[in-house]
Amino acid sequence: MQQIKRDFSIDTVGGIMIIYMILLHCLQFANSTDSFTFERISSFFICFMAWFFFKSGMFHHENFTFRMNFIHTLDKFKRPYIMFITIGYIVYALHLYLKNDFNWIHYVLSPLKQCLLGGGVHEGALHIWFLITLLFVKSLSPLFIDKYKQGWILCGIIGSFLSWIVKHEYILVPYYISNFFPGMFFYGLGYHMKLYQYKNTTFIIMTSIFIVSLIFPAMVDFRSNSTIEGTYISWLFYASANIMIFNYIFKKIPYKIWPFTFIGTNSMYWFLLHWPLLMLIYMGAIELFPDIKKDQMSALLFTVLITVLSLSYPIVYKTKLKKYCGI
Repeated sequence: MQQIKRDFSIDTVGGIMIIYMILLHCLQFANSTDSFTFERISSFFICFMAWFFFKSGMFHHENFTFRMNFIHTLDKFKRPYIMFITIGYIVYALHLYLKNDFNWIHYVLSPLKQCLLGGGVHEGALHIWFLITLLFVKSLSPLFIDKYKQGWILCGIIGSFLSWIVKHEYILVPYYISNFFPGMFFYGLGYHMKLYQYKNTTFIIMTSIFIVSLIFPAMVDFRSNSTIEGTYISWLFYASANIMIFNYIFKKIPYKIWPFTFIGTNSMYWFLLHWPLLMLIYMGAIELFPDIKKDQMSALLFTVLITVLSLSYPIVYKTKLKKYCGI
C-alpha cells in the first residue's frame, strides 16, 4: 500500500495557530488582551479554534460508524486527558495554597462544578476542553456528515441560537454542549472544502469576505460559544474565510517554515504542556515581580514559556514521559 505523503502546509498553519494560542493565553494571564496591538493581531486570527475542527474534518472517515469513531478517538485522548486534568489539579491546588486559600470547597466542589459545566475540565486544565468537544464531534460526525448531509450546516444555525441564549443568560448551557455545534459546523466545512479551498476562485471569494470582516468585525469565544462582537452568523462566514486563506497561502509555499512546521507537526506536545507550565511560570512571576506592568508581564510569560517548552521537548520525547502524556 502506498503511503500518503504528509501535507506539511497544514502543519505550518497548525504551528502558527498554536503560537497564537500560547500568546493569547499569556496575554490573558497578564490581563493584557485590551492592548491596541493585540486587537489588530486578533482580527487576523478570528478562526484560530475553528481551524482545528476544520482540519479534523479534512481527515473525516466516511465509512466509520459512531462506535468506531468514539472508540478510536477515546483511545487517542483518554491518556492525555487523565494525565493533564490530574497535573492541572495539582497546579491549581498549589495556586490556591500560595494564595492562602484553605477552603476545602475550592479544592473539591469548585473543580467538580467546573468539570460539569465548563466542558469536562477545571481551572487547572481549561485548555483540554478541546479534547472533550472534539471527541463528541468526531463520534457524531457519521450522523451530521454522512447520514444527514447538511446536518453540519444546521449545527451552525443551532450554535447561533445557543450563543444568543448564552449572551442573554436565559438558561445555563454547559460549554461542551454549546461549543459542540460550531465545532461540528467547521468539521463539516473542512470535510466538504478540503479540496475546493485550494482553488484560486475560492481564494478570491474568501479574501473578499475577509476584507469585509475587517470593516464590520465579528468575534465569538469558541469555548463558551458566546458572541463578543458583531453577529454570530457573520463570524461563521468570516472564520471560514480566514481558515481557507491561511490554508491556501501556505499550500503555495513548497517548503517547511521553521519553527511553525515543527510545532505543528508536534502540536499535541505544545498544546498539552503549555497550560500547566504557564500557570507555574505565572505564579513565580507574580512572586518575583509583584509590581510588573501588564505588557512586561505578558512578554515575560511568553518568552519564558516558549523557552521552557523548547528545552523540555527533547526530554519528553526521549523518555517514557511521551507515552505517559499520550503525545
